[in-house]
Amino acid sequence: MARQAGAGDMNTRVRFLRIVNGAKKVGEKPETVDVFGRPVYCSWVWSHGTEALDNYSAQLGQVATLTMYHTPRVSKDMRVVLEDEQALLGTENGPFTIISINPVQNRQRFLEIQVRR
Repeated sequence: MARQAGAGDMNTRVRFLRIVNGAKKVGEKPETVDVFGRPVYCSWVWSHGTEALDNYSAQLGQVATLTMYHTPRVSKDMRVVLEDEQALLGTENGPFTIISINPVQNRQRFLEIQVRR
């Protein structure tokens, strides 16, 4: 059964960024737009146990699963940024890419999103 989250579990703030213009020159950062205009609260769980070892052997990097309330605004072409790591954009600890989006039990109540960097 897919995981669901209660309001008390959703205490991690993230931002969803859409790339508007790619980098034109080497070393230039692409222009992004915050889709929601504010942080969105979600439940954030890092991969752990055998899942983390499988991700490491496949060289996927850091992998996490976030659960949030359903919204049609989220798509796979976005980047996810932890609000606490805003200062790290453009560094090795930059934004996460979305691997998959799963509407939990197709009830349009929760989204389960897998991200990696």
